[in-house]
Amino acid sequence: MYKLLKKGKYVIQLPIMRIPRKRPEQVYLRFGLWSGRSKNHATKEYEQGISVYPAMFDGDVVRPTDVDEISPLVKGRLVFPVTGELVATGSDDEPVLRRVRALPYAVDISISPLVRIQITN
Repeated sequence: MYKLLKKGKYVIQLPIMRIPRKRPEQVYLRFGLWSGRSKNHATKEYEQGISVYPAMFDGDVVRPTDVDEISPLVKGRLVFPVTGELVATGSDDEPVLRRVRALPYAVDISISPLVRIQITN
């Protein structure tokens, strides 16, 4: 494939190169949208970053490493595979990240009844 680039009266034909996506070393799951810092539900104090759950790759799908550690407080929230800089451990022993960015991978939504999509009439 080529891309045509116009430079004045000239047209330059450039090859389009696809750079393979580098998979991050560590992946996490974030339940719910984020901005700033997470707030501890029990103490009402802010964490040092965004609270997440540890996860792993299973092919091109992201799954939690331990489904039993997922809090019932996240029920009904959107789930995002994320990566970032690990800066602390939260009060519930969850990883806390800064510089969080969403990843373009699928999440296994059957990981728990807490995040299963249910359609009712």
